[in-house]
Amino acid sequence: MPSTLEDLLRPSLSRPADMAAAPYGNQAAMLTAFFGGPIAATGLFAINTWRLGRMSRDAVWLALALALCVGWIAFARSASVGLALKSELTDWLGSGALTIVQRLAALAVFLLALLRHRREQRSTDMLGLVRPRSWRVTIGLIVLGWACDAALAVWMT
Repeated sequence: MPSTLEDLLRPSLSRPADMAAAPYGNQAAMLTAFFGGPIAATGLFAINTWRLGRMSRDAVWLALALALCVGWIAFARSASVGLALKSELTDWLGSGALTIVQRLAALAVFLLALLRHRREQRSTDMLGLVRPRSWRVTIGLIVLGWACDAALAVWMT
């Protein structure tokens, strides 16, 4: 059978037994990404991946997201081309240009996580599974994201 027919015949909702635990919600992921930055967003992506038992399927995506986030920070703060790009962005967007770009990168990580876990998120909602309380994890990841950004900024200068 061609792969397109297999995709059509596969159920769109996962059984509750397929998931290790319910993931944190999309609202928590969006708040973590926006306020904590790309490293915090990658952290919640990793936590949800672990909770869903999908580490083998998402490990490459997690590593890629983390490498791009840390690589961008290192590039923008230390490379001569990155410093020139940073000054151009500052001319275009103002003094908060680096923050704007980091927020956009964090929202890109959020969208990646949203796309990778959409079936499990939908299954959790449809089956009425209880999601874990997310305010502690969200605040912790936001503080961790700020600390990592500050540590990388000090390390890169």
